Amino acid sequence: MTPTETEKLLTEAAQLFQAGKFDDAEAACIRLLENIPEQPQALQLLGFIYFGKQQPDTAIDYLVRSTQAAPDNIEAHFNLARAYEELGDIEQAVSSYRTAHACLPEDLEALSALGRALAKQGHFEDAEGYFSQAVAQSPETAACHVNLANVLSSQRRHQDAEDSYRNAINIDSQLAPAFNGLGQAQLGQGQIDDALASIHQAIALNPDFADAHVTRGNALKAKGQILDAIQSYQMALKIAPDNTDAHFNLSIALFLSGELAEGWTEYEWRWQWKFMASPKRPLPQPAWQNESLANTSVIVWGEQGIGDEIMFASLLPDLIEEASSVTVECEPRLLPIYKRSFPDIDLIPKEATPSSKLLNQSADFQIAIGSLGQRYRPSIDAFPKHDGYLKADADQIKNISNQYRTRFPGKRLIGISWKSGNEELGAMRSATLDMWQPVFQHADCAFINVQYGDVHAELENFSRQTGVEIHEDQVVDPLTDMDAFAAQLAALDLIISIDNSTVHLTGALGLPTWTLLPTIPDWRWMLESSTSHWYPAMRLFRQQTAGEWDDVFNQISKALESN
Repeated sequence: MTPTETEKLLTEAAQLFQAGKFDDAEAACIRLLENIPEQPQALQLLGFIYFGKQQPDTAIDYLVRSTQAAPDNIEAHFNLARAYEELGDIEQAVSSYRTAHACLPEDLEALSALGRALAKQGHFEDAEGYFSQAVAQSPETAACHVNLANVLSSQRRHQDAEDSYRNAINIDSQLAPAFNGLGQAQLGQGQIDDALASIHQAIALNPDFADAHVTRGNALKAKGQILDAIQSYQMALKIAPDNTDAHFNLSIALFLSGELAEGWTEYEWRWQWKFMASPKRPLPQPAWQNESLANTSVIVWGEQGIGDEIMFASLLPDLIEEASSVTVECEPRLLPIYKRSFPDIDLIPKEATPSSKLLNQSADFQIAIGSLGQRYRPSIDAFPKHDGYLKADADQIKNISNQYRTRFPGKRLIGISWKSGNEELGAMRSATLDMWQPVFQHADCAFINVQYGDVHAELENFSRQTGVEIHEDQVVDPLTDMDAFAAQLAALDLIISIDNSTVHLTGALGLPTWTLLPTIPDWRWMLESSTSHWYPAMRLFRQQTAGEWDDVFNQISKALESN
């Protein structure tokens, strides 16, 4: 077959493919391969044809063969990478994009595609490197600046992201994604009104830009305009019904507004949300879809952070009452407390690879613990009053209590925690020790450190500067021994803490707890009440002005005087 005949047959096959005549296109490629075995363009086109015929495995085989037939052909590797990416195999996509980039290092499309694939894997620093190369190579291409800004934003480097978005806008002032990204970066820096102005510009440029409506919802939520935020998320879903960010953020707004039933439904989208703290567990049993659990055997697995596991454990007594058999996989540090608190549950410590016990095919369902909320807490009225559903070790409580009361005779023992380890929201939730001065002035109180992490130097420095003693128990380490920590907390008269995992443990133990909340708190605290539906023994103290803790600590000081 002459080169002219080869070109003619390839053109014919491509035209048939584009016309949707997959069988005819396939036949043309096969004829060509019979004459020229391993002809790379024919192999590549067969790959596309089999994708069109919904046979992805065969399609990948042909695309791999096309790269083997033309190992230096960037297009072959690039198309293979795209195919892997379309199938959700990001690891293989990255490998093929790397090969494409190696074929032609200066190719802008390969640089950008590799960066985007790495970002999908969460390798933001690596992605940043490739996007930076793309910007250096083509500084007048606005999309390159947007790609770089997106990955900077994913690293929460909001000021750097803002600069890159502005670079893109300076090149192309009609680029809606750049204005939306700029709004996100401004929102990350607390510049809510500026963010809204940028987002409105994005929507003006493209009214059907679903992501911009989501960002607008996030900004309105940050302003406390929850109903308006809900409308923005709903508008995004009207445009793009499968927009994961819209569904997840809508769930949070619904929870804050007290619309729990609808909130739980939307909360199921958390597994597709890109910032979800933990993946689904790979268990073989059918996933529970809100069927009746009466007389069933159920495997429940913990999710997200330890505070979430503790809070959602309040749903386990309801499940125990309904199901005939319950197995729970939990954070290993919770095992001693759960064994004491839930003697009817088969408990398994969570490991990277699920225990063989969790692979029991005879179990009827497997459930993420947070998904139980839609069954057992569909409304505020569904929350039970309880004195605590977790139990600390009585002997440890007695021992620690005796130590503290011997050291501080006649004093009220008050545990304090002032920091959150949450990477995104920790700064907004935390309150530095110097802000606590109105509380520390109560001479009838002894203050016990219940802050997790190494804060020894911070406590010593604060004591040296102010003369305030905050007792540090060198034996109890919350990060390694949650059982001892529970006993320490139970030995105290009161715990005062910002929103972190400590308050979930104290609330679950039924201990008197005063929790300090920012103006727009985490979803579980809702917006207005001074009490918690999850933890009846808890009292909530809320900021009235964003970032201002003075009024909160003055309220707490007055409350200490009257209690």
